[in-house]
Amino acid sequence: MARIRSVHPGLASDEAYMSMSMTAKAAWPLLWTECDDQGVFEWKPIVLKARIFPADNVDFSALLDEWVGLDCIKMIEVDGKPYGLVRNFLKYQRPKNPSIRHAIPESHMEYLGRKVQQSSDPATVLPQPSGSPTEIPPQMEDGGGNSIDDDDSARAREAVLHLDLSDSLLKLLGQDPKNPEPGYYDAPRTIQGWLNKGWDAETIAISVREQLARKRDGPPGTIRYFERGIASAIARHRAPLPVAKSPAFIEGSHAKKAQNTAIDGIRSLREKLVGSGASGLRDGPSGDDVRVLSEGGGQRS
Repeated sequence: MARIRSVHPGLASDEAYMSMSMTAKAAWPLLWTECDDQGVFEWKPIVLKARIFPADNVDFSALLDEWVGLDCIKMIEVDGKPYGLVRNFLKYQRPKNPSIRHAIPESHMEYLGRKVQQSSDPATVLPQPSGSPTEIPPQMEDGGGNSIDDDDSARAREAVLHLDLSDSLLKLLGQDPKNPEPGYYDAPRTIQGWLNKGWDAETIAISVREQLARKRDGPPGTIRYFERGIASAIARHRAPLPVAKSPAFIEGSHAKKAQNTAIDGIRSLREKLVGSGASGLRDGPSGDDVRVLSEGGGQRS
């Protein structure tokens, strides 16, 4: 999966970088994110295009050839599988906890920059600008240094959360995170979009598991199948909880309502009697007691 990388502003003035086409310039830093932490990536133009330029009509094989021509990268074969190496990658990218996914022969490590070499070739392009000092200040993934502020740390934590969630969901769906089926090429970006909406990772994971358990014909062809169900789960999760009322409160409310109904009935009766000419009608001390005296003088209560 993609990793966070550091980009030095001096890259824009690197001679080899300036020699690239506009498309190659745009894709160059993104290629680093597809490398493991020693600068090795799988030489799969179709997969790289889907991850780096998913919405653009780009011939990624031509981009790889362009970088090879500038000696930015080179292709090797290990056990019959093609891999790409980014020149001097190890000199300028220093993650705190390196993850090496592709074992390559030791003879290629110098090309990756394990030993610091002073190059006089102005066409050599580095992951950082060629004029960068040999001693590199701490970068985002170094885990220290004044260059990491709170915002950078938060973004780094979010990126790690995204990568963990992407890997776990792809594995749950029977996919290889490093080489998923075409329908799942955009899974990392789709999952990042969910997180950007404020959807929490735990609810996303639970919803995917529940939907997958109900789906009798196996995993779907795309991660987007789960989006509607996740949205519903998020809505339920965010809905306010009902307010519970105690039995005493409910009983008191009913009693008060019954009392008010009785008082209203007495007042209504009084108004009717007054309207019909009955005499001796008056309010009691509380305003709610009523006495009716008949015309013959007898008392009726």
